[in-house]
Amino acid sequence: MNTTEKNNRAKRNLTLKLALEKTFTRELVSYFENIRKDVVSFYTATGLLINADIYQKQTEGMLERHYKRVIKNFINEGRYSYRKSLEVKGIEYKQEQEDEDEKIKATSVLIALAFVETILQKRALQLIETTSDNIKDTVKRATEKAGESGTKINEEFNKGLNRTFKGRQAMIALTETQFMAERAKNIEASVISRNGNVDPSSINDGIVVGKPDVKKEWAAVLDEKTRLSHALADGQVKGMNDPYIVNGEYLMYPGDTSMGASLENIINCRCSSLYGV
Repeated sequence: MNTTEKNNRAKRNLTLKLALEKTFTRELVSYFENIRKDVVSFYTATGLLINADIYQKQTEGMLERHYKRVIKNFINEGRYSYRKSLEVKGIEYKQEQEDEDEKIKATSVLIALAFVETILQKRALQLIETTSDNIKDTVKRATEKAGESGTKINEEFNKGLNRTFKGRQAMIALTETQFMAERAKNIEASVISRNGNVDPSSINDGIVVGKPDVKKEWAAVLDEKTRLSHALADGQVKGMNDPYIVNGEYLMYPGDTSMGASLENIINCRCSSLYGV
């Protein structure tokens, strides 16, 4: 893939992700604002902390809506990117007819949604566990600060939670959007590579084995925010079913932790995987 085409595709990916992140951030602001009010109100009345587990279903619902929104957008983006890559190489796309296109899209969406079902509870729990830690740490600091300055604990608690939650919103929006966008593209590229001949009911955890001759390329956003290990991975080409090696860890696509990649390697990642190279 030439540099111009690669950069255009990566830029298109990033622009779409940023728009989705913006929408999700607004939802996260409301979500954390309600939690903050509940926690501070309960603590003021009882001196006790709310068990954050009560937000499990709410959190699952919020993530599910966002994941579906990302899938809807990136299934189309995956198809667009793959077609463009074939055009650049002068290869005719085999599924020109609209009904075949729709078959590929419908199959990819079904597999992606089934994948969401398998990971939703776990992803929500991870978010809640961090929120619970935030609450415990913040009330501890608020107690110490109130003791030093003579202010009220609940007031310090309220201000501290507000700062802490605001600091997490953009990171969560970026990380969760990246995770689902890249997985959706991976699923669709695999389905396309098999000409849409995939039975969604036979797929476990959204893993589709694509044709090995289809390639993918890691594309980093090369600016001052990009971590060195991801910049070094830029241009790394692998077979559809082979993992990238980034900072000594294996990832099937940016944001992937299925092969043991650490959170430090995926949080705030803005890279893209480009298929059909």
